[in-house]
Amino acid sequence: MALAAHRALLKYGDNKFEISWIVNEKNYRLIEELTIASLPHTQIECNHPIDVRKPSLGAIRRVISLLRKFRELKPDLILFLQGGIVASYAGILAARLSDSNFCSYIPMAPRSTELAPYRFPRIWNAFRSIYFRLVPRYITIDQTQAFNIRREHRRATVRIVENYISPSSVMKVSRKDARSYLDLPEDMSVIAVLGRIEFGQKAQDWLVTELGHDSFLCDKVLFIVGEGPDAPHLKNLLATLPYARNIRLTDWHNNMDEIYSAVDLILIPSRSEGVPLVMLEALSRRIPVVGTDRDGMASWLPAEWKFPFGDIVRMKDAIERALKDSAIDWSQIETHLSRVTDERRFAQEFQAALDEYSRSF
Repeated sequence: MALAAHRALLKYGDNKFEISWIVNEKNYRLIEELTIASLPHTQIECNHPIDVRKPSLGAIRRVISLLRKFRELKPDLILFLQGGIVASYAGILAARLSDSNFCSYIPMAPRSTELAPYRFPRIWNAFRSIYFRLVPRYITIDQTQAFNIRREHRRATVRIVENYISPSSVMKVSRKDARSYLDLPEDMSVIAVLGRIEFGQKAQDWLVTELGHDSFLCDKVLFIVGEGPDAPHLKNLLATLPYARNIRLTDWHNNMDEIYSAVDLILIPSRSEGVPLVMLEALSRRIPVVGTDRDGMASWLPAEWKFPFGDIVRMKDAIERALKDSAIDWSQIETHLSRVTDERRFAQEFQAALDEYSRSF
Protein backbone atom coordinates (compact mmCIF):
# COMPACT_ATOMS: atom_id res chain seq x y z
CA MET A 1 0.00 0.00 0.00
CA ALA A 2 2.85 2.41 0.74
CA LEU A 3 4.31 1.67 -2.68
CA ALA A 4 0.89 2.32 -4.24
CA ALA A 5 0.72 5.58 -2.27
CA HIS A 6 4.14 6.65 -3.55
CA ARG A 7 3.08 5.98 -7.13
CA ALA A 8 -0.23 7.80 -6.63
CA LEU A 9 1.52 10.84 -5.12
CA LEU A 10 3.93 10.99 -8.07
CA LYS A 11 0.93 10.93 -10.38
CA TYR A 12 -1.59 13.16 -8.57
CA GLY A 13 0.23 14.79 -5.64
CA ASP A 14 1.58 18.34 -5.47
CA ASN A 15 5.21 17.15 -5.42
CA LYS A 16 5.86 18.72 -2.01
CA PHE A 17 7.62 15.59 -0.78
CA GLU A 18 10.82 13.95 -1.90
CA ILE A 19 10.32 10.35 -0.74
CA SER A 20 13.23 8.07 0.14
CA TRP A 21 12.76 4.50 1.37
CA ILE A 22 14.69 2.70 4.12
CA VAL A 23 13.99 -1.02 3.66
CA ASN A 24 14.66 -4.20 5.61
CA GLU A 25 17.35 -6.01 3.60
CA LYS A 26 15.29 -9.22 3.81
CA ASN A 27 12.27 -7.67 2.12
CA TYR A 28 13.39 -8.92 -1.29
CA ARG A 29 10.08 -8.40 -3.06
CA LEU A 30 9.78 -4.74 -2.04
CA ILE A 31 13.43 -4.07 -2.92
CA GLU A 32 12.81 -5.57 -6.36
CA GLU A 33 9.72 -3.37 -6.87
CA LEU A 34 11.57 -0.24 -5.78
CA THR A 35 14.50 -1.06 -8.08
CA ILE A 36 12.24 -1.66 -11.08
CA ALA A 37 10.42 1.62 -10.41
CA SER A 38 13.74 3.51 -9.92
CA LEU A 39 12.59 4.77 -6.52
CA PRO A 40 15.40 5.81 -4.13
CA HIS A 41 15.96 3.38 -1.27
CA THR A 42 18.52 2.25 1.32
CA GLN A 43 18.72 -1.28 2.73
CA ILE A 44 19.22 -1.94 6.45
CA GLU A 45 19.47 -4.97 8.70
CA CYS A 46 16.41 -5.31 10.93
CA ASN A 47 15.68 -8.19 13.31
CA HIS A 48 13.19 -8.69 16.10
CA PRO A 49 14.40 -7.28 19.44
CA ILE A 50 13.34 -10.26 21.54
CA ASP A 51 15.47 -13.11 20.27
CA VAL A 52 17.63 -15.00 22.75
CA ARG A 53 19.67 -16.40 19.87
CA LYS A 54 21.03 -12.97 18.95
CA PRO A 55 23.09 -10.60 21.10
CA SER A 56 21.26 -7.57 22.47
CA LEU A 57 24.12 -5.38 21.22
CA GLY A 58 22.81 -5.99 17.69
CA ALA A 59 19.57 -4.21 18.56
CA ILE A 60 21.49 -1.29 20.01
CA ARG A 61 23.66 -1.06 16.90
CA ARG A 62 20.57 -0.93 14.69
CA VAL A 63 19.09 1.91 16.74
CA ILE A 64 22.38 3.85 16.53
CA SER A 65 22.65 3.20 12.79
CA LEU A 66 19.16 4.56 12.15
CA LEU A 67 19.74 7.46 14.53
CA ARG A 68 22.71 8.51 12.39
CA LYS A 69 20.64 8.03 9.22
CA PHE A 70 17.79 10.22 10.47
CA ARG A 71 20.18 12.94 11.59
CA GLU A 72 21.85 12.82 8.19
CA LEU A 73 18.57 12.99 6.23
CA LYS A 74 16.81 15.47 8.55
CA PRO A 75 13.41 14.36 7.17
CA ASP A 76 10.27 16.45 7.56
CA LEU A 77 8.37 13.25 8.33
CA ILE A 78 9.29 9.61 8.89
CA LEU A 79 6.55 7.13 7.93
CA PHE A 80 6.95 3.70 9.53
CA LEU A 81 5.33 0.92 7.51
CA GLN A 82 3.79 -1.78 9.70
CA GLY A 83 3.09 -4.90 10.26
CA GLY A 84 3.64 -5.51 13.82
CA ILE A 85 4.61 -2.28 15.49
CA VAL A 86 7.40 -3.92 17.50
CA ALA A 87 9.17 -4.87 14.27
CA SER A 88 9.95 -1.16 13.83
CA TYR A 89 11.45 -0.89 17.31
CA ALA A 90 14.83 0.40 16.02
CA GLY A 91 13.27 3.09 13.87
CA ILE A 92 10.80 4.23 16.51
CA LEU A 93 13.49 4.52 19.19
CA ALA A 94 15.88 6.25 16.76
CA ALA A 95 13.15 8.71 15.73
CA ARG A 96 12.44 9.56 19.36
CA LEU A 97 16.13 9.99 20.17
CA SER A 98 16.70 12.18 17.09
CA ASP A 99 13.66 14.31 17.92
CA SER A 100 12.26 13.56 14.46
CA ASN A 101 8.69 13.95 13.31
CA PHE A 102 7.20 10.50 12.62
CA CYS A 103 4.03 8.47 12.23
CA SER A 104 2.97 4.87 11.66
CA TYR A 105 1.09 3.52 8.62
CA ILE A 106 -1.27 0.53 9.12
CA PRO A 107 0.07 -1.07 12.31
CA MET A 108 -1.50 -4.41 13.24
CA ALA A 109 -3.50 -3.36 16.30
CA PRO A 110 -5.30 -6.52 17.57
CA ARG A 111 -4.02 -7.47 21.01
CA SER A 112 -2.03 -10.63 21.61
CA THR A 113 -4.88 -11.98 23.73
CA GLU A 114 -7.02 -11.76 20.57
CA LEU A 115 -4.54 -13.75 18.51
CA ALA A 116 -2.93 -17.15 19.02
CA PRO A 117 -0.71 -18.87 19.83
CA TYR A 118 1.22 -16.56 22.14
CA ARG A 119 2.91 -17.50 25.38
CA PHE A 120 2.21 -15.00 28.14
CA PRO A 121 -0.04 -12.85 25.93
CA ARG A 122 -0.78 -10.25 28.63
CA ILE A 123 2.92 -9.57 29.10
CA TRP A 124 3.34 -9.29 25.32
CA ASN A 125 0.34 -6.92 25.18
CA ALA A 126 1.96 -4.67 27.76
CA PHE A 127 5.26 -4.69 25.86
CA ARG A 128 3.75 -3.78 22.48
CA SER A 129 1.54 -1.11 24.08
CA ILE A 130 4.72 0.74 25.02
CA TYR A 131 5.54 1.09 21.33
CA PHE A 132 2.03 2.21 20.44
CA ARG A 133 2.33 4.98 23.03
CA LEU A 134 5.71 6.04 21.64
CA VAL A 135 4.12 6.88 18.26
CA PRO A 136 2.06 10.09 18.35
CA ARG A 137 0.42 9.90 14.89
CA TYR A 138 -1.08 7.14 12.76
CA ILE A 139 -2.50 6.54 9.30
CA THR A 140 -4.76 3.49 9.06
CA ILE A 141 -7.37 2.02 6.74
CA ASP A 142 -10.74 1.85 8.49
CA GLN A 143 -12.67 2.64 11.66
CA THR A 144 -12.00 -0.77 13.23
CA GLN A 145 -8.23 -0.29 12.98
CA ALA A 146 -8.55 3.29 14.25
CA PHE A 147 -10.49 2.04 17.29
CA ASN A 148 -7.83 -0.60 18.01
CA ILE A 149 -5.04 2.00 17.80
CA ARG A 150 -6.83 4.43 20.13
CA ARG A 151 -7.40 1.55 22.54
CA GLU A 152 -3.59 1.38 22.88
CA HIS A 153 -2.91 5.14 22.74
CA ARG A 154 -5.90 7.32 23.60
CA ARG A 155 -4.17 10.58 22.76
CA ALA A 156 -2.90 9.47 19.35
CA THR A 157 -3.93 11.36 16.24
CA VAL A 158 -5.36 8.87 13.73
CA ARG A 159 -6.17 9.60 10.10
CA ILE A 160 -8.07 7.06 7.97
CA VAL A 161 -6.96 6.60 4.36
CA GLU A 162 -8.87 3.76 2.77
CA ASN A 163 -6.89 1.24 0.70
CA TYR A 164 -6.38 1.46 -3.04
CA ILE A 165 -6.35 -1.30 -5.64
CA SER A 166 -5.90 -0.99 -9.39
CA PRO A 167 -9.12 -1.48 -11.35
CA SER A 168 -9.14 -5.10 -12.46
CA SER A 169 -8.72 -5.71 -16.15
CA VAL A 170 -10.41 -8.46 -18.10
CA MET A 171 -8.63 -11.69 -17.23
CA LYS A 172 -6.44 -12.76 -20.12
CA VAL A 173 -5.95 -16.27 -18.75
CA SER A 174 -8.75 -18.76 -19.37
CA ARG A 175 -9.96 -20.90 -16.50
CA LYS A 176 -8.90 -24.06 -18.36
CA ASP A 177 -5.39 -22.77 -19.08
CA ALA A 178 -4.94 -21.42 -15.55
CA ARG A 179 -5.95 -24.71 -13.97
CA SER A 180 -3.74 -26.66 -16.32
CA TYR A 181 -0.77 -24.43 -15.47
CA LEU A 182 -1.42 -24.70 -11.71
CA ASP A 183 -2.17 -28.45 -11.91
CA LEU A 184 -5.70 -28.04 -10.56
CA PRO A 185 -8.58 -30.36 -11.56
CA GLU A 186 -11.07 -28.95 -14.04
CA ASP A 187 -14.11 -30.72 -12.55
CA MET A 188 -13.83 -29.63 -8.89
CA SER A 189 -14.51 -26.37 -7.03
CA VAL A 190 -11.28 -24.60 -6.10
CA ILE A 191 -11.24 -22.68 -2.81
CA ALA A 192 -8.16 -20.46 -2.50
CA VAL A 193 -6.47 -19.16 0.65
CA LEU A 194 -3.96 -16.48 -0.35
CA GLY A 195 -1.27 -14.78 1.71
CA ARG A 196 1.38 -15.13 4.37
CA ILE A 197 1.47 -18.53 6.06
CA GLU A 198 1.43 -17.62 9.73
CA PHE A 199 -0.74 -19.66 12.09
CA GLY A 200 -1.19 -17.08 14.86
CA GLN A 201 -2.99 -14.61 12.63
CA LYS A 202 -3.99 -16.50 9.49
CA ALA A 203 -5.08 -19.80 11.13
CA GLN A 204 -4.14 -22.09 8.24
CA ASP A 205 -3.34 -24.84 10.79
CA TRP A 206 -6.90 -24.75 12.14
CA LEU A 207 -8.33 -24.72 8.63
CA VAL A 208 -6.44 -27.69 7.20
CA THR A 209 -6.86 -29.73 10.39
CA GLU A 210 -10.64 -29.25 10.30
CA LEU A 211 -11.10 -29.79 6.56
CA GLY A 212 -8.38 -32.41 6.15
CA HIS A 213 -10.46 -34.89 8.16
CA ASP A 214 -13.75 -33.96 6.50
CA SER A 215 -15.55 -35.34 3.44
CA PHE A 216 -16.55 -31.71 2.72
CA LEU A 217 -13.49 -31.63 0.49
CA CYS A 218 -14.41 -34.72 -1.52
CA ASP A 219 -15.56 -32.57 -4.48
CA LYS A 220 -13.38 -29.52 -3.73
CA VAL A 221 -9.73 -28.47 -3.67
CA LEU A 222 -8.34 -26.23 -0.96
CA PHE A 223 -5.60 -24.26 -2.72
CA ILE A 224 -3.20 -22.47 -0.35
CA VAL A 225 -0.94 -19.91 -2.01
CA GLY A 226 1.73 -18.18 0.03
CA GLU A 227 4.97 -18.16 1.95
CA GLY A 228 5.83 -17.49 5.56
CA PRO A 229 7.35 -18.76 8.80
CA ASP A 230 4.85 -21.59 9.27
CA ALA A 231 5.04 -22.98 5.71
CA PRO A 232 7.28 -25.95 6.75
CA HIS A 233 4.92 -26.77 9.63
CA LEU A 234 1.96 -26.65 7.27
CA LYS A 235 3.63 -29.10 4.89
CA ASN A 236 4.31 -31.49 7.77
CA LEU A 237 0.70 -31.16 8.94
CA LEU A 238 -0.69 -31.97 5.49
CA ALA A 239 1.20 -35.27 5.46
CA THR A 240 -0.98 -36.53 8.35
CA LEU A 241 -4.43 -35.72 6.94
CA PRO A 242 -6.85 -38.16 5.27
CA TYR A 243 -7.99 -35.58 2.67
CA ALA A 244 -4.50 -34.14 2.08
CA ARG A 245 -4.81 -35.07 -1.62
CA ASN A 246 -7.50 -32.36 -1.87
CA ILE A 247 -5.27 -29.70 -0.30
CA ARG A 248 -2.64 -28.07 -2.51
CA LEU A 249 0.14 -25.79 -1.32
CA THR A 250 2.19 -23.54 -3.58
CA ASP A 251 4.50 -20.55 -3.25
CA TRP A 252 3.33 -17.01 -3.93
CA HIS A 253 2.84 -16.11 -7.58
CA ASN A 254 3.77 -12.78 -9.16
CA ASN A 255 1.05 -13.19 -11.80
CA MET A 256 -2.10 -13.26 -9.69
CA ASP A 257 -4.35 -13.23 -12.77
CA GLU A 258 -3.57 -16.94 -13.18
CA ILE A 259 -4.62 -17.60 -9.59
CA TYR A 260 -7.84 -15.59 -9.79
CA SER A 261 -8.72 -17.12 -13.17
CA ALA A 262 -8.42 -20.62 -11.73
CA VAL A 263 -10.42 -20.32 -8.50
CA ASP A 264 -14.11 -20.34 -7.65
CA LEU A 265 -13.89 -18.72 -4.23
CA ILE A 266 -11.46 -16.94 -1.90
CA LEU A 267 -11.49 -18.04 1.76
CA ILE A 268 -10.16 -15.86 4.62
CA PRO A 269 -10.25 -17.81 7.92
CA SER A 270 -8.06 -15.32 9.84
CA ARG A 271 -8.30 -14.10 13.40
CA SER A 272 -7.44 -10.61 12.18
CA GLU A 273 -6.86 -9.06 8.75
CA GLY A 274 -7.47 -5.33 8.55
CA VAL A 275 -8.88 -4.81 5.04
CA PRO A 276 -7.23 -7.61 3.03
CA LEU A 277 -6.13 -6.72 -0.47
CA VAL A 278 -6.87 -10.22 -1.75
CA MET A 279 -10.51 -9.66 -0.73
CA LEU A 280 -10.67 -6.40 -2.67
CA GLU A 281 -8.91 -7.88 -5.70
CA ALA A 282 -11.21 -10.91 -5.75
CA LEU A 283 -14.39 -8.85 -5.34
CA SER A 284 -13.30 -6.54 -8.14
CA ARG A 285 -13.23 -9.67 -10.34
CA ARG A 286 -16.64 -10.81 -9.01
CA ILE A 287 -15.10 -13.80 -7.26
CA PRO A 288 -17.04 -14.67 -4.06
CA VAL A 289 -15.15 -14.20 -0.81
CA VAL A 290 -15.97 -16.06 2.41
CA GLY A 291 -14.33 -14.67 5.56
CA THR A 292 -14.52 -14.35 9.30
CA ASP A 293 -16.91 -11.73 10.62
CA ARG A 294 -14.07 -9.42 11.69
CA ASP A 295 -12.27 -6.27 10.58
CA GLY A 296 -12.71 -5.32 6.93
CA MET A 297 -14.48 -8.57 6.09
CA ALA A 298 -17.30 -7.61 8.48
CA SER A 299 -17.99 -4.35 6.64
CA TRP A 300 -17.38 -5.55 3.07
CA LEU A 301 -18.93 -9.01 2.80
CA PRO A 302 -22.62 -9.98 2.61
CA ALA A 303 -23.95 -11.70 5.72
CA GLU A 304 -24.29 -14.95 3.77
CA TRP A 305 -20.52 -15.05 3.18
CA LYS A 306 -19.36 -14.47 6.77
CA PHE A 307 -18.86 -16.78 9.74
CA PRO A 308 -17.63 -16.45 13.34
CA PHE A 309 -13.95 -17.27 13.67
CA GLY A 310 -13.40 -20.93 14.54
CA ASP A 311 -16.93 -22.04 13.61
CA ILE A 312 -16.24 -24.77 11.05
CA VAL A 313 -19.92 -25.62 10.50
CA ARG A 314 -20.92 -22.06 9.64
CA MET A 315 -17.80 -21.65 7.53
CA LYS A 316 -18.75 -24.66 5.41
CA ASP A 317 -22.33 -23.39 5.11
CA ALA A 318 -21.04 -20.00 3.93
CA ILE A 319 -18.77 -21.66 1.36
CA GLU A 320 -21.62 -23.76 -0.02
CA ARG A 321 -23.87 -20.68 -0.27
CA ALA A 322 -21.19 -18.63 -1.99
CA LEU A 323 -20.45 -21.39 -4.51
CA LYS A 324 -24.11 -21.92 -5.39
CA ASP A 325 -25.83 -18.56 -4.87
CA SER A 326 -25.74 -16.33 -7.94
CA ALA A 327 -28.41 -13.99 -6.54
CA ILE A 328 -26.07 -11.88 -4.38
CA ASP A 329 -26.61 -8.15 -4.94
CA TRP A 330 -23.22 -6.87 -6.07
CA SER A 331 -24.33 -3.24 -6.36
CA GLN A 332 -23.28 -2.21 -2.83
CA ILE A 333 -19.93 -3.97 -3.21
CA GLU A 334 -19.33 -2.31 -6.58
CA THR A 335 -20.19 1.12 -5.18
CA HIS A 336 -17.57 0.64 -2.48
CA LEU A 337 -15.10 -0.72 -5.05
CA SER A 338 -15.49 2.40 -7.16
CA ARG A 339 -14.03 4.33 -4.22
CA VAL A 340 -11.05 2.08 -3.51
CA THR A 341 -10.15 1.89 -7.22
CA ASP A 342 -9.98 5.71 -7.45
CA GLU A 343 -6.24 6.45 -7.44
CA ARG A 344 -6.75 10.22 -7.38
CA ARG A 345 -8.88 9.90 -4.21
CA PHE A 346 -6.14 7.76 -2.63
CA ALA A 347 -3.42 10.28 -3.51
CA GLN A 348 -5.43 13.23 -2.22
CA GLU A 349 -6.25 11.56 1.11
CA PHE A 350 -2.68 10.39 1.60
CA GLN A 351 -1.34 13.84 0.70
CA ALA A 352 -3.71 15.45 3.21
CA ALA A 353 -2.51 13.14 5.99
CA LEU A 354 1.16 13.78 5.18
CA ASP A 355 0.54 17.55 5.01
CA GLU A 356 -1.20 17.55 8.39
CA TYR A 357 1.47 15.47 10.09
CA SER A 358 4.32 17.46 8.56
CA ARG A 359 2.82 20.72 9.88
CA SER A 360 1.81 19.35 13.28
CA PHE A 361 5.35 18.77 14.52
